[in-house]
Amino acid sequence: MPKPTPEGLRVTTKPLEKLHAVLMRLDVLDRTIDSPGSSVLLRELANSKNPVEAVGNCLETPILHDMTAVHSLIIHVYFMFGRPLAS
Repeated sequence: MPKPTPEGLRVTTKPLEKLHAVLMRLDVLDRTIDSPGSSVLLRELANSKNPVEAVGNCLETPILHDMTAVHSLIIHVYFMFGRPLAS
């Protein structure tokens, strides 16, 4: 197998760095919400200007859109390799 070139490593590293940044933003999903308790995503929607249209607006619901992007990537990789990522 040939050694990876610096260009090849850059092509692989950049997307992983971006994924890491998105996953760090999603860390908020792992925190406990103060009383009375709720969903982080539901709270994000409720605090938007127009909750009905906020689902389609990444500026109004950034956590929802980050989560959707990560989910899409996982599904894409799953189908690309045709097997689960973890064994």
